Amino acid sequence: MGCKTPLFGIKSLTFEIYEYKIIKGDESMFEKLKLKKQYKKCLLEIEQLEAKRARPQAAIVEAILTNSTPSDDDTDYFNMYTQEINKRRERLREIKAKLDNV
Repeated sequence: MGCKTPLFGIKSLTFEIYEYKIIKGDESMFEKLKLKKQYKKCLLEIEQLEAKRARPQAAIVEAILTNSTPSDDDTDYFNMYTQEINKRRERLREIKAKLDNV
């Protein structure tokens, strides 16, 4: 009967250590899933911004091909969308770096 007490103590200690590793592993796994979700969201935002940038880009190219001056609105929109895309790409690089470290 005295033997069972140390066994339960050892099993309990082993279980607590195992449980800690699982919880610690789950935290990093959760962080990884969160970063992957942010990465996908950022990619989607970039695709949407590139689609919006396509119209002013086409207008600028057309103006260049016809040797005319592109509209100020088109160049402003093109520059605005390009800046936003560059910001998202920088964020994408940051997320990728964090994802590689997790």
